[in-house]
Amino acid sequence: MSENHAEGPDRENMVLRTVFLPPYMDQMLAALARKSGRSKGEIIRRAIDAHISAEFNIMPEPAETMRVRQLPAMAGVD
Repeated sequence: MSENHAEGPDRENMVLRTVFLPPYMDQMLAALARKSGRSKGEIIRRAIDAHISAEFNIMPEPAETMRVRQLPAMAGVD
């Protein structure tokens, strides 16, 4: 599957976001993807989920059950 499309049955529940990464970060991401057998997108989603979970003091979703979750309201955040 193309790297530009989310994997798995829940991709219709996802929103496409575009981010710019420094070259070294993209190279490290690609190496981790090869080493782990996961897509770059999955690694990025897991990292974002872990960061958001830490910020809101909630448990991260297990990767195999990652779903839409309700977060505390954040004024002015899209």
